[in-house]
Amino acid sequence: MVFPSTLGWVLSGLYGWTRDEIAETFARLLTVHNLVFEDEGRVRYALKSVRAGADLADALIAAMVQERGCKNLATFDKGLIKHYPKLAVAPK
Repeated sequence: MVFPSTLGWVLSGLYGWTRDEIAETFARLLTVHNLVFEDEGRVRYALKSVRAGADLADALIAAMVQERGCKNLATFDKGLIKHYPKLAVAPK
């Protein structure tokens, strides 16, 4: 099973891959018929945000909380707040 956020962190942190390289790699991996993703639909949705500049892990988190019907997500992650201003809010 492929865990996208973990693989994304390894590719960016350890190998220095860009968001575009990571998004392209995941798009290719999604075409491999014998790979199983944690949630393929969520990955496909998140890749759109990654291509628009969001972090893969942030995009996956945002997709997950939206799927579960959450209206807001409290976070200290400035990147998540920047890319999802209607969803992510900083705690006071």
